[in-house]
Amino acid sequence: MPHKPLGQIFLEEGIISNQQLEMALREQKRTKELLGKILRRLGLITEAQLLQALAYQAGIEFVDISTVLVEPTVLKRIPEEFARVNRVLPLFFIDDTLAIAVADPHNVMVIDSVKKVAGVSSVRRYAAEEEKLLKAVETYYQIGATQPEHIIESSIASALASRKKDETEEDPPIIRLVNHLVIDALKRKATDIHIEPDERITRIRYRLDGILHSLYTLPKTLHSPVVARVKIMSKMDIAEQRLPQDGGASFTFQNRNLDLRISSVPTLHGEKVVIRLLDKESVRLNPDFLGFSPTHLKTIRRLISKPYGIILVTGPTGSGKTTTLYSTLLELNSLEVNIMTIEDPIEYHLPLINQVQVNEKAGLTFASALRSFLRQDPDVILIGEIRDQETAEMALRAAMTGHLVFSTLHTNDACSAIPRLVDIGVPPYLIASSLLGILAQRLVRKICPHCKVLYAPTESEIASLPGILHSQMTLYKGQGCPECFHTGYSGRTVIAEVLEVDNILRNMIGQNVPSNELLKTAKSQGFKTMFQDGIDKVFSGVTTLSELMRVVIFPEEELTIAALAEPRESISVPVAVGSASTEHQSSPPQITRGGLTLLFQRILNAIPEMEGIFCFNENVQPLDYVRFSENLPHPSEKLQEAIGRLLNSCPEFSQGFLSNANHLLYLWRSPSRHNLLLFALPMKHYSRVFMMDTLNQILMEEKL
Repeated sequence: MPHKPLGQIFLEEGIISNQQLEMALREQKRTKELLGKILRRLGLITEAQLLQALAYQAGIEFVDISTVLVEPTVLKRIPEEFARVNRVLPLFFIDDTLAIAVADPHNVMVIDSVKKVAGVSSVRRYAAEEEKLLKAVETYYQIGATQPEHIIESSIASALASRKKDETEEDPPIIRLVNHLVIDALKRKATDIHIEPDERITRIRYRLDGILHSLYTLPKTLHSPVVARVKIMSKMDIAEQRLPQDGGASFTFQNRNLDLRISSVPTLHGEKVVIRLLDKESVRLNPDFLGFSPTHLKTIRRLISKPYGIILVTGPTGSGKTTTLYSTLLELNSLEVNIMTIEDPIEYHLPLINQVQVNEKAGLTFASALRSFLRQDPDVILIGEIRDQETAEMALRAAMTGHLVFSTLHTNDACSAIPRLVDIGVPPYLIASSLLGILAQRLVRKICPHCKVLYAPTESEIASLPGILHSQMTLYKGQGCPECFHTGYSGRTVIAEVLEVDNILRNMIGQNVPSNELLKTAKSQGFKTMFQDGIDKVFSGVTTLSELMRVVIFPEEELTIAALAEPRESISVPVAVGSASTEHQSSPPQITRGGLTLLFQRILNAIPEMEGIFCFNENVQPLDYVRFSENLPHPSEKLQEAIGRLLNSCPEFSQGFLSNANHLLYLWRSPSRHNLLLFALPMKHYSRVFMMDTLNQILMEEKL
């Protein structure tokens, strides 16, 4: 079989484009790295795709190691140390042929080594993902999830013994202890290690999926040598203990090169140290893999395709803003585009992108760098953060003069970014003329797929979200298992809201309209809030309700009215579209009867469980209706009066919910204020968020 180049394989499979391949080849000439590693680092391919292509090149099959069960007798043929060092795992033994899984399909030298060690005449190779293979080696050779604790405890004991001999922080026991802490954190997929001194002990805490977990306790006598060892690794001044310090180090584990960002600060009981673990190879810088909904992805790509303007990403520290920005930059990255960034700090090195590190001591700030960028003929500019008026105004003026600008702000939601800019000192007209869109996001933990179970919402959960949850619904949660270290969560995903600025919003921004009015107008145009995006992920089993409520606030303005009276016994309503009484049509309706018929049919196709649709005029008098279930009562006078009182008390009302124990009702008011539509669903079938999103999309497309 002819040997195909790796890039050609990915091109033929449609995984990457010619432009992306050309960019990766340019990066390969610069770094001398393997092409597959570069494509993986750029987030253009997954590890599984890379291994499948390498296996195809080598003429061997690819296997998902997590689906294979290895017999103990087969394991005995290859020693544990050999398996870990050479990254192989025996799978099965048939007719004097030993099948093995390998992490490197092109390593043919391992065949002779396995033959010699296992005492077999023939070896058959299968390709497997390295991370899964190494995890399987640990599991099958009984060095699994409980072993790291034993290793750490053993290291602590050795370090204590070395301290009794008055040895220094450079002694092997202290070095081993620090190294084992870093390795243990990497295996648990932690992002940070916190070394925190107390009066009598030192706590070791890991941040797993955004939450701190206390893992180990060190004797206080080990605190100083451990901190000194970390400082030596990061080239910090070990003699300085009164001032905060920052440093960095590199760490290699299982052929993975990691960056450690280290910070120390003096506290009451000693120096507190935080080690940030940056695993560049594990980060997938591709918007498709970050967790955005298809609707949000479409909007984001539409925004970044604009030739000029500014796009803001908002959220607190640690909400994934930098990863999102890097992913969008890589989508725009090509040989024809000049992209420049000013960052503090530079998180990841991106190919073909000119990245500049802030250096305030030398006078290099966001504003001064941006001023220089404009003389460098840039097409795209990334500003790490807008912190002051000078930076904000320069960024917005750059967006007005033919540049596509990206930056971040610290606000709670998308609409709040606009008054934040005004507070900084930016004139509203400048914001209105430059702003393309705002993306607000948070990170939520994902339910562990290995221990995910169904459950009914508790009474407290139903009470916390009235009108959204009810007892007949089913939600998901993680019970906790060894795979997720008994947390019930594994990994994180994004929940977001994307505000695309159109002419209506642009005019409102220029007039310095309050953010709540901007939000109301955006919702009337189909804007989906972060809470709604999170609720969708809760109902689809991606995350839990408690996790969602940890990062966002339930919007109190959501409307719920329990108002559905008894059916009219004397009225028999046919299952068809009825005609309207002309005496109630003092104002001609904007929705025609034919239009209603088509609308009803389209909605029924989209939501088959729909039990009825009712149309009223501006005086809440019936115009048309369609009813698909005899269980649905006709709208009563009591209900009509309740709607009338609602409209009188809230003239700007545009949409809301009315519900009782049996039905979920969604009331929608047309922009012309001439028509009201009332949609009815059985309560047990849908959440009101799903109903609102589906119906709003249809009504917007129908331009009603």
